[in-house]
Amino acid sequence: MDLQQLLATLEVMDNGAEMVRTVKSLADEIGKKNREAKNLRARAKKAEDRVAALTDKLSRVAAFIGLEEAEDLDSALEALKQKQWQAGDGKGQPSSEIAWIRSQLSQLQQEMKNLSAPRELFLQVTAQEKIKRIEVFR
Repeated sequence: MDLQQLLATLEVMDNGAEMVRTVKSLADEIGKKNREAKNLRARAKKAEDRVAALTDKLSRVAAFIGLEEAEDLDSALEALKQKQWQAGDGKGQPSSEIAWIRSQLSQLQQEMKNLSAPRELFLQVTAQEKIKRIEVFR
């Protein structure tokens, strides 16, 4: 017995029209849920494929930079960073490029520190001048 035969049989019974409406609405709801499930399965498949592709890319990048397979990526990256900072002459001294970058960084930090005090003073003076000029117009 298919759905059409069931509906025809129900229609001739007492309260048959109401049962037919109920069965039709249930069939519509089932169809709707089936379409949603199909869409979700397709999206899940795409997501799985994307995860697999990203995992492959991550593995290739990790292998290229010499990063061991590790569950804790942050600690592995920190170890790699420390290894790079200590690379150089083999005696624990950083390479000349890293030493130059460190010196440039410290110079920039010192310049920034030296310029921040005059900047703060300038901002205070301009704020006071602005207040004075507003007072004049009142």
